[in-house]
Amino acid sequence: MFDTVFGLPTHPLIVHAVVVFVPLTALAAIALTVVPRWRTRFGVLATLAALASIGSVFVAQESGELLEDWVLSTDDAPFELVLAHTALGEDLLPWVLVLSIALLGLIGLAFWVNRRGADRPSWANPAGWGLGAISVAGAVLSLIYVIRIGHSGSEAVWSDLPG
Repeated sequence: MFDTVFGLPTHPLIVHAVVVFVPLTALAAIALTVVPRWRTRFGVLATLAALASIGSVFVAQESGELLEDWVLSTDDAPFELVLAHTALGEDLLPWVLVLSIALLGLIGLAFWVNRRGADRPSWANPAGWGLGAISVAGAVLSLIYVIRIGHSGSEAVWSDLPG
């Protein structure tokens, strides 16, 4: 299911979704933490980005494992580079889940508090800042991993070029 799309390997196609949606979700988490009034205004868009991040990272990991098996079965594969890329790639989903779940909690809390109006509980603001802090931490770690994974993947693909 995750190995090819129209005869092309799925992994190099789906990683483009990862490098778009994960940073977009990370930026949304930072923005919605810093500017609380945006939580209800842009919450639906941030939710869609978070769900797309989770889905694209999952498919990238699954398709990457299938591609890894195929690449490592060839004689001239850059084994160490491919294995390094795979090892890094396995660490992204937990951080994207931290980012996304905290962001969804932050957005859900904002909508819930907004519906309550003046009857907001005293714990709502500290909870919002706590969820925001967790989502920002997840955002920073997710961005770091996306950059490291992308770099190691490009090294594995382009390592045989001269120069």
